[in-house]
Amino acid sequence: MPIKTIILSVLLFSSLYAKNDSLLKLCQYGIKNNPGIRSYAHRIAASHSAYNQSVDQYKPHFDMSGQYGIQNYGYESSIGTTPYHGLSYNYQFRLTQPIYRAQLLRMMTNAKAKETLTKLQEKDEKAKLITQILQTSVEVIRQRKIIEILEKKTALLEKAYTTIIDRYKAKLATGTEKSQSLAKLEQSRGRLVKAKQIYSYNLYNLRLLTKYEHVEQYIATLSFNIPAVEKAFKKANFKRIKNSIYHNTRIMLDEQSTQIAKIQIGLRNSERSPKLDAVMSYGDAGGTIDYVTRRNDSRATLQLSFPLYQGGYVDDRVKEAKFLYMAALEDTDNTRLNIKISMEKALHDIKGGLASISAQRSAVDASKKYFEGTIESYKNGMQSLTDVYLAESDYYDNRLSLVNDESDVLSSIMLMYYYSGRANLKNVQTIQNKYFKTGNR
Repeated sequence: MPIKTIILSVLLFSSLYAKNDSLLKLCQYGIKNNPGIRSYAHRIAASHSAYNQSVDQYKPHFDMSGQYGIQNYGYESSIGTTPYHGLSYNYQFRLTQPIYRAQLLRMMTNAKAKETLTKLQEKDEKAKLITQILQTSVEVIRQRKIIEILEKKTALLEKAYTTIIDRYKAKLATGTEKSQSLAKLEQSRGRLVKAKQIYSYNLYNLRLLTKYEHVEQYIATLSFNIPAVEKAFKKANFKRIKNSIYHNTRIMLDEQSTQIAKIQIGLRNSERSPKLDAVMSYGDAGGTIDYVTRRNDSRATLQLSFPLYQGGYVDDRVKEAKFLYMAALEDTDNTRLNIKISMEKALHDIKGGLASISAQRSAVDASKKYFEGTIESYKNGMQSLTDVYLAESDYYDNRLSLVNDESDVLSSIMLMYYYSGRANLKNVQTIQNKYFKTGNR
C-alpha cells in the first residue's frame, strides 16, 4: 500500500475517533471551572471540622484562673482593729472530663449527618451541571444540523424563485406563483436566521456552563447514533429503570435532610437530660498579708446536674423540631413523586420519539423518492422545474422534522440519566460511546 494512502487512512481514523471523549472533557471543564462546584470542597471540609468540634467537646477541658493584687483591710476583734496590708493572690487549675452528656452525643450524630448532606449536595450539583451540559450540547448539535439543512433549502428556493421570475417575465408563470415562491424563500431565510441565533444562544449557554471559551471544537463533528438508541430501548428493563430513581441525587439529598430533621428532635430533647462530669482541681489562695488564711486546695469530684424546668423552652423547641421533621417528610415525598413522574415522562418521550423517528424516516425516504421521480418527470416534460423545487423543499422539511425528533430523544435520555442517579463523569463516556458518533461513522 502506498505510504500516502497509509497516512491518509491514519489521519481519517484519527479524525473519526480523536474526540470520542469530547463530551467528557466539556463536563470536566464545567466541574473544574465552576466556582459553585469548587466551593463544595470547602463546605465539606467545614462540615468535617464541625463534626470534629462536636467530638472535641467530649474530650477533657483544662482551665486555669488566678488573681494577683494589693489589699488593705482591717480585722476587728474584741481587742481592737488589726490592720493588714500586703499582697494577695489566688490561682486554680481545673480539669473537667464529661462522662455523660446526651446533648453532646446527639451533636456528634447531627454533625456527621450534616457532613453527609454536604457531600450529597456536591454530588447533586455536579449531576445537574453534567445534565445541563449534555442537554445543551444536544441543542447545539440540533441547531447545527438544522442550519445545514436550511442553508441547502434556502439555496434551492433562491434558484426556484429565480426560475419563477424568468418564467413570469416570459409570461409562463402567474403573479400568484411569483408571490408564493417569494414567500417560501423569505420564510426559509427567516428560519435560517432564527436557527443561527438559537445556535449562538446555545453555544453561549454551553460556554457559560463550562466556563470555557472554545467549546465548539468539541461538538463540531458529533451527531446522534439513533440505531444504538433503538437497540438499547428494545433491550431495556423498564421496571429496573423506574426503580433506579431511588438512586437519584436529589431524592437522596432530601432523604438526608429529613434524617437531620429527625435528629434535631432528639438533639433538642436532650437539653433536659442529666449531665455527669468528672472534675479535678488544684488551687492556692493567700499572700503576704495573712499567712493564716493561706491554703492549698485539691479536689476530685463527680458533678451531676438535672435540668428540671426551663420555663417550657425545651418543650417548645422539641415541638418545633417535630413540625419541621413532618415538613421535611412531605418535601421528600414531593421530590420522590416529581422524579418518579418525570422519569415516566422521559421514558414515554423516548418511546414516542423513536416511533416518530421511524415514521419520519419513512417520510424522508418517500419525499426523497418523490423528489427523484419529479426530476425524471421534469426530464420527460411532464412536470415543471418549479415542481422539482417544491418536491426537494418538502424533502428538506421532512429532514428537519427528523432532526428535531432525534434531538428530543437524546435530550430525554440525558434527563433519564439524571433521574436514575447516573449523571456522573463515569457515565458521560458511556453516553457518548453509545448514543453519539463522530463524523460519518
